[in-house]
Amino acid sequence: MILIIDDSPTAQRTLARSLLAHGLGPCLTPRTLDEARQILGFGHKRSEVDVDVVLLDMVMPETDGLTFLQEIRAQPHLRDLAVIIVTALEDEQQLEWVFATGANDYLSKPPLPVVLAGRVRNAQSATWAMRLWRTRERELSTLALELQTANNLLEATTDRLKALSMTDSLTNLPNRRAFDLLLTRELEVARRGTPLGLLMIDVDVFKNYNDHFGHSAGDRCLSRVAQAIQSSIRLVTDSAARYGGEEFVALLPGADAEQTREIAERIRETVYALNLPHPAYRAGRVTVSVGGASLGGPQLEGPASANLMAYADEALYAAKRTGRNRVMVASGKRHF
Repeated sequence: MILIIDDSPTAQRTLARSLLAHGLGPCLTPRTLDEARQILGFGHKRSEVDVDVVLLDMVMPETDGLTFLQEIRAQPHLRDLAVIIVTALEDEQQLEWVFATGANDYLSKPPLPVVLAGRVRNAQSATWAMRLWRTRERELSTLALELQTANNLLEATTDRLKALSMTDSLTNLPNRRAFDLLLTRELEVARRGTPLGLLMIDVDVFKNYNDHFGHSAGDRCLSRVAQAIQSSIRLVTDSAARYGGEEFVALLPGADAEQTREIAERIRETVYALNLPHPAYRAGRVTVSVGGASLGGPQLEGPASANLMAYADEALYAAKRTGRNRVMVASGKRHF
């Protein structure tokens, strides 16, 4: 659709007939600029209008063409609409203003029909091309947003799956895989001289508990023990994990043998204070045995994790051998 804006109805009809004769149209010939503004959707939030080309007279009594062109370009939805200024003036400076204001082309009055048709056809193609480009731009923007949303969801899902792969589903503590990774990292720090404490914690006579109460009750018992362990360690620095079955571990960065023993005793006492009945065990309640070790610096040379784990495991065995519900801690040598 072609919009012909001219204060002369005769000029509008002449241009319209010439365009229609060349297969271009339909043509709209508003009687006033207000009518033209209405056709162009001034003041309305629209993506585009049905008009493809505007033929705009340069000199009009109500508002001159350049002023009206500025109004057109101020409308966001008309930024890609091709505008051809029709003028009898060919002053170089005025033509410079025409293009600086935002015109796509100009025609000298009276335009030759073939020139008019050619210029309008080119302008029409330019409008269509820009609208198509804007449509593709919006589609790409939407696609990019959808892709970003999908990527965010994928990242969140990946993070969630990674967290799940590192978490024990029963107790919500880190699992053995997570513990092994953490142990490797903390050993690197401890080799520089900072002590590293390790606790191995075992629920005493747990098989008998399961046999007496059943596995569901056993799962609930392990969850309560895990909470007790978590509440007994130093939350800022320490980490507890489920090592397997009824066995738990705790890493205590910076803890020497005495601090390791203190934390181990706190864990033992907290579990004991739960007062979970255990009729199949002489203590009458659920207890834990804790074996600990603390090494640092030169003590961690060679198979460091094996040494630390071996010392803590031997200490745990000693705690269970000497009556259970007790703490044994090694420090660089196998003494408890």
